[in-house]
Amino acid sequence: MAAALQRKCFSIDWRIENYKFLSEFDELYCQSPWFTVENLDGSKFCLGLYPSSQTSKTQMALCIERDINRFSAKEMILYFIFSLSSDQCPSLRFEKSFSDVFLGSSRSLLHLHKAEIYEKKEGKFILPDTMTIHCKMWQGQGLSEDGECVLITEPQVKHISVVGVVENCSELRYGMMKAIRIRSAPEETYFFSLSFGLTQEGTIFVQISPKDFKRMRVCKCVFYLLDRTGIEKECGKGKLILNIDGPVSGRRIPLQCSERSSTPLDGKYLSKDCLFLQCEIAFSSGKYESKFTKIKYAAELSKSNSETPVAQNQLASDRTPESSVTQIDTEVLQEENHHALTVQDDLLAALSDGLLSDTKLQTATETFPAHKIILSSRSPVFKAMFTNNMKETNNNCVQIEDLDADTVRRLLLFLYSDNL
Repeated sequence: MAAALQRKCFSIDWRIENYKFLSEFDELYCQSPWFTVENLDGSKFCLGLYPSSQTSKTQMALCIERDINRFSAKEMILYFIFSLSSDQCPSLRFEKSFSDVFLGSSRSLLHLHKAEIYEKKEGKFILPDTMTIHCKMWQGQGLSEDGECVLITEPQVKHISVVGVVENCSELRYGMMKAIRIRSAPEETYFFSLSFGLTQEGTIFVQISPKDFKRMRVCKCVFYLLDRTGIEKECGKGKLILNIDGPVSGRRIPLQCSERSSTPLDGKYLSKDCLFLQCEIAFSSGKYESKFTKIKYAAELSKSNSETPVAQNQLASDRTPESSVTQIDTEVLQEENHHALTVQDDLLAALSDGLLSDTKLQTATETFPAHKIILSSRSPVFKAMFTNNMKETNNNCVQIEDLDADTVRRLLLFLYSDNL
C-alpha cells in the first residue's frame, strides 16, 4: 500500500451532502459529475454510490465508470485505492485497493460491508449527514504527473414541519377518510396530501399521497401527537418511494401510542373533537446538484496532500496571512510547472479539437483532421508526401484505403504523443 501511494496518481475527493437522507432509500443511486483525466488518454470518469448493494442489504456499493472519446477507446488496466470519511468520523475509516480492466465504456463495482463503514449505537448504524469518498487512480507504474479534483454532490431535499388538524374525529368510521388540514400551509405542501383513516382492525393511520412526481420521488415522514400544552409524542413514521411508471398510490402510516391506556383518539390528545399532529416531512425529487470546487495538476502533489481533507482544512484555518500567501505562491508555481510539462497534452488537445488543422486522413468510414507539420516531422512517408507536388498536398486530404479507422486513430495517437 505504501509503495502504491508513492506513485503519481489522479486523486478524487467526492463529498456527498444530505447523505443520511439518501442512504435511507436503497433504490436511489447517487452519481458524481464526470471528470476528465488527461493522463489516461483523456478518458472521462465518474463515481457512483448505491446506499445498499443490490445483492445484499448489509453492503453498499461504490462504482467507477469510464466513458471514452474517439482517442481513448483502447483497453486499460487501472489501479485504485478507495477510502471513506464522514462528518462523524473525519479520519479514514475504511481503505481498500483493487484493479480492473476497462475496455471502451465500462464500469467497475466495489462492494463494501456497512459494518466497516458506519459506527453502531444500540445495534443500529449511525448514518452521517456528509460522506466523503476518496479515490486514487493510476495506470501501470504511475502517471506522468499528479492530479486532483474535488467534487460535491447534494441531493435536493426539502424539509418541512407543519401542524395538521383532523376535525370531527368522533365521526371517524372504517372506510372513511378525513382530509388533514395543514395550518399556515407552506408552498411545499402543495406537492402531496394527507388523510386520516381507520382500518377494519381499528388501527388509525395517516395516508400521504403525492400530487407531483417530478418534485416528490421519495419521502420520509415522522408524526407526533400534540396535547393541549403543545408537548409532542412520536406516534408514527414511514417512507414513501414512488415508481414514476407505476400506478399512483399513497402510503399508509399507522399511528400508535406507547402508553397502553392511551390511543390517538383519547381525550388527552383531543381538543374540541379535533386531533393535532406535528408533521415532519422530508422529500426529494431524486435529482442532485453537483459541482467542481477544485481541479489541479502538478509534478508532485502526493506528498503535500498526504493529510486527509479534514486535516488540510484545519491546517488552512491555522495559517497566518503570511503563510497563506506562501501557499498561493506555491500553487502558482505548481501551475506554471504543469504548463511547462504538458506539451504532449497540448498536442493531443490540438488533435482532438482539430485546432488549425490543415489536412485530413480519410478512411472508408471516418475522417480525421491533422497537422502537416506534425505528420511530416514524425513520419518520412508523410514528409515526402507533403513536400512534393502530390495530390495529397493539393487536396489537403490523404486517402487511406488499406487501414481501418481504429488503426488510423492509433497511428495519430502515436504520432502526436509517442504512446500507443
